[in-house]
Amino acid sequence: MKKLLHSMIVATFALSATPALSDQVFEAMQCKLVGEKSDSDVIAEAKKWLAAARTVPGGKDLQLSIHFPVAGGRPDTDFVFVLRAPSFEAWGRFWDNYAGSAAEKIDDAADAITKCSSGRLYGGVDIQPE
Repeated sequence: MKKLLHSMIVATFALSATPALSDQVFEAMQCKLVGEKSDSDVIAEAKKWLAAARTVPGGKDLQLSIHFPVAGGRPDTDFVFVLRAPSFEAWGRFWDNYAGSAAEKIDDAADAITKCSSGRLYGGVDIQPE
């Protein structure tokens, strides 16, 4: 819960500062593996978390991706956790209902696998060629 508490606070502020053109919202967190845990452990836990998160009101359309570095970057990052919601409204509804959910319980247990820095929230716009 510690690593996602910051996200709830950021989401609250973001709702009042949403860029007018944002189609969707992304949260990106830089993470480190704990002990002898592996990329496979992260992926398995992420699948469980996403399934649970999609049962939370506002979470049915969440998308999650895990990005592992292949070259360069910061040595203190084993992977980047990227969560995407289709809108700031859906993001806010999800975080309003996150406390006490099955997803939060999985998140709390994930501290045995990974430690993530506080997330950064982004508004995004898909670009189509003209």
